[in-house]
Amino acid sequence: MSVWVKSKAKVLENVDKKILSRACEKMGFTMDETIKSISNNYGKDQVDAGLRLKDKVQDIGFSFEKAKGKTELNVKGDFYFVKGYNEITFIDKLSNEYQKINVVEKAQINGYSVESQKELQNGDTEIMLYAY
Repeated sequence: MSVWVKSKAKVLENVDKKILSRACEKMGFTMDETIKSISNNYGKDQVDAGLRLKDKVQDIGFSFEKAKGKTELNVKGDFYFVKGYNEITFIDKLSNEYQKINVVEKAQINGYSVESQKELQNGDTEIMLYAY
């Protein structure tokens, strides 16, 4: 069923747009900051960035709100035509991909290297780091 949603995720309270863009790419989407509105027959909204899938603009996008020095992410749109995702699975997957990139980048900045990275059966991600 088609439903227009506006949603936040606590894990995406302080996002870095570059990492967010890379997380979207891991999911097969391109984050496009030239897209400023999204719409279909069930709703419309203003966004700061829309998503493309194989160059086709999707009915979902992001808005960024500054609050207490942080950039909060809002996900907006209609997931009915977004193949393989609903709003819950999309935000879960986006959060997971974002945090994997974020953890690895921060670890590397602090002198660690990634030894291995794997998905566990329960859906968690295990990242093995080492430092010399």
